[in-house]
Amino acid sequence: MSNAIRYILLTILSAGMIFIAIMFFWVFLVILGVIIFGRLIYMKLFNKNPGKSMTFYSYTMYNGKPPNNQKINPNINPNEEQDFTTVIDADDQEKEYKIPKLK
Repeated sequence: MSNAIRYILLTILSAGMIFIAIMFFWVFLVILGVIIFGRLIYMKLFNKNPGKSMTFYSYTMYNGKPPNNQKINPNINPNEEQDFTTVIDADDQEKEYKIPKLK
């Protein structure tokens, strides 16, 4: 009979621990949500540059033809040689780097 009581107590204990872990998880999610929501409110209402405060940047990589809303730059010629500027490293005078020139 003592083994049965021990198994019942261990079952209740483990169920209680799982319940406590789930409650801590939900409390953590609520606190995280409040922090994110508060930051969004601050960025929208109290930031000095409200136009730039809510801007999200993303870079899209695509293979081949770009999506319909983007156009290929007609000024780019893949056969054209690009000009480079030679830069000497300030820490090691013997190292040189070539940086492409912007047109």
